Amino acid sequence: MLSPARSWSPLFFGKARSRISRIPAWVATGSTDPRIPLFHQVVLIYEQRSEQSFFIHVPSFLQRSVNLKPQDLHDLLCIRLQSNHNSPEILPTIPAHLITVILDLTAQLRSSTAGNYPTVISPSEALPFHSSVPLAAFLLEYPVLYCPDESTADHTSVSHLDQITLDVYECIISFSDDQTSGRKTSPRPVAASSHPSPTSTHSLLKFSCPSQLGLSSERLAPASVISRLQSHFSLSIAKLHGSLQIQHSTVTLNGVVL
Repeated sequence: MLSPARSWSPLFFGKARSRISRIPAWVATGSTDPRIPLFHQVVLIYEQRSEQSFFIHVPSFLQRSVNLKPQDLHDLLCIRLQSNHNSPEILPTIPAHLITVILDLTAQLRSSTAGNYPTVISPSEALPFHSSVPLAAFLLEYPVLYCPDESTADHTSVSHLDQITLDVYECIISFSDDQTSGRKTSPRPVAASSHPSPTSTHSLLKFSCPSQLGLSSERLAPASVISRLQSHFSLSIAKLHGSLQIQHSTVTLNGVVL
């Protein structure tokens, strides 16, 4: 369920540090690099039990989390997965245990002054499996959150959605090579317009949703999910002079390990 493009293992950073002979003072003190203002609003969230790490943009996270309530399902939907049978169902509210974790992280960030956030924060307690899975989806800004039942074994080897057809969505960002290199180019001659600049692409996120729920709920129908993704990401990507493409496909697997 996690997107490798937006999650990192803490072991990577340990290996990277071992190659640096001289550690900058801002790293040693746990602060952000003063030369890169953008980092002043970026924090690493590390979840101890699952050993997962996520970079978040603090203002964007707080905008979504500060007043989060169980009935706030306009931007996301929670799908309950039970280990004892294979019938996913839409939850009427956001699980209370998930809101507790999100508000815990929110309180830690709000206790710091803007631009002076800690480099790394973690949930106050190690999270059980049924909380860490939907938290990851929330941090990665998936519109659909898989919520394993609380009776699910507390490890990631449990298979769900066996032989269930899934709608798979992938958001791909495209930039022209001129934009990614930062070069300022002169207007192209009209004759050259038939040869567009090469583009670079990046998979922003990829997630799934049981197709059967899309048949019973209009909000999970492919057209609705694609529309919500476009509304959520298009403006930010346009500010970067990029374009967003959303690919939809279906797949049936022997099982999904979260």
